[in-house]
Amino acid sequence: MTSKQYIKRLTAAEKGIRGKDVPQKSCARVIDRLCDVIAEKDTLIAEKDTLIADQATVIASKDADIAKMNQTIKLLQRQLYGRRSEKLHPDDPNQLCFDFGEEQVQLPVSDEELKEAEKHVADAVDGVRKDADARRAREKEKSARQRKGMTYRIPAGIPREEPVRHYPEGYTPETMTVIGWNKHEYLEVEKPRMYVRQEWDAICKPAGAKPTDARTEIVEARGSQNCLPGCIAGNTLMAVIVTDKWCHHLPEYRQVKRLAAMGVTLSTTSINRWQHGLANRLDPLYMIQMELVLSSQYQHIDESTIPVNDQKHHTRKGYIWSDVDGMLEYGLVFFYDKGSRGEKVLKPKLLKRRAAIQSDGYVVYQQVEQSELYDVVTLYCMAHARRKFEAVRDSSPEARKVLDYIAVLYMLEANLKERKAGHDEIRAERQEKAVPILDVLRKLMEKYKTVDTPQSALTQACNYALERWDGLCRYCEEGYYDIDNNIVERSIRPITLGRKNWLFVDSDESARDTAIYLTLIGSCNMLGIEPYKYFETILPRLSDGMTTEQLTALLPYKVAEELKSK
Repeated sequence: MTSKQYIKRLTAAEKGIRGKDVPQKSCARVIDRLCDVIAEKDTLIAEKDTLIADQATVIASKDADIAKMNQTIKLLQRQLYGRRSEKLHPDDPNQLCFDFGEEQVQLPVSDEELKEAEKHVADAVDGVRKDADARRAREKEKSARQRKGMTYRIPAGIPREEPVRHYPEGYTPETMTVIGWNKHEYLEVEKPRMYVRQEWDAICKPAGAKPTDARTEIVEARGSQNCLPGCIAGNTLMAVIVTDKWCHHLPEYRQVKRLAAMGVTLSTTSINRWQHGLANRLDPLYMIQMELVLSSQYQHIDESTIPVNDQKHHTRKGYIWSDVDGMLEYGLVFFYDKGSRGEKVLKPKLLKRRAAIQSDGYVVYQQVEQSELYDVVTLYCMAHARRKFEAVRDSSPEARKVLDYIAVLYMLEANLKERKAGHDEIRAERQEKAVPILDVLRKLMEKYKTVDTPQSALTQACNYALERWDGLCRYCEEGYYDIDNNIVERSIRPITLGRKNWLFVDSDESARDTAIYLTLIGSCNMLGIEPYKYFETILPRLSDGMTTEQLTALLPYKVAEELKSK
């Protein structure tokens, strides 16, 4: 009952009382008391309304927190039990199901401009999808042909021993004639063995020289070089140690066990000291490799953590950087500067250089883009933008639609790669097909970022992409640009595997030595050289006082040319 209703009832009661000759003072006291009760009730009602509003705000906040936690739980469950791949499956009927008519299947878009943009790219999307279907069909047919009756054939270059011939029981040349052989071949391996390479350098004097002669010319032979002068570790042993640790991720203590099985007992301290010594000898090669990669007109850059155990009872987190030559000519380079992840690491490497750099959009690269000190063009990684939407794909139809369009962009790249298109053709295809699709993507994200709360994963995914939009689209400007930064992401995998095996480095100097070995081995892997073969080739040639030209000839891209020419 409201206050007005109470007042009406009181007025009626007052008239009734007056008709019964009740004293006016008594009536006034009753009315005043009832008015006080009504005022108290109105105050309680207002307080209750305020409390209800506050509780509604708290409930809405908790609902948002619960939704966010549910998204986090789904993401963690997928990481633990689901598939890791971000690739969409074309056979899934719920994916890549665009409808460019008036009615949209997944999420109707009321904005007329967005509808027109989607209709405009319909033909381009259909063309890309048809090319992708034809490409997959060819790949399946090729794979089926390879699987049909497939048997592994032993390479012809593997040495073959003299065959061991078996004869039936009771065979003698006099009683039986061999009419054929059932031939079998089996791959076998010999246990690795250690051996000592001995080199005796002759010291000679003239045949007629006498000990009493005042001056006698002494001539000394110079044998082959050892990568570590004065060390018992030979070139091939160092090649094995280096590739085992930095290519196959075997820490020193496991290598010690392997060498002990071959009859040689070494300490982890000795192996560690030899690697640091060899890194010092390889440092000039590393510096030339860095200069070549940094001079490239297109580079992929990323950074990864590396634990540094240089404090008592404490391991700090350092960062090691990877820079890949986007033109695929020189390989890559890793660099380390006291574990820093700041702009001061990039500044000396990018100043006075004109290049395009592709990154994951970390804030340092944005500072580089905005600064007038650098003459660089920045590109960002579409895979990182896609990953944000992938995290909410199961709970958001908007995210699935964005992922469908991004999938079409990757289909176009796969189609171009399959037909080995040149840079000019790639650029033309991207301008014709990818640019309109990117325009639709931008409009979708601008619309979808208002669908949910600012703290939601969908809104944050849209904001992440839109803040870096120019850099995400810039790959369409040149045919040799990549749509993402995955090539450098792959280059830092050895660091991740290393953290699980050799665990950490013990100083900044050790981290820099790590960068040297990862640079040479990573470049070998990119250029198609077996790392052990590379070190086996260059270590005997290392010597003091080598010129820049001589050192350049030992870099991975030069050795690759040498080995392929043989």
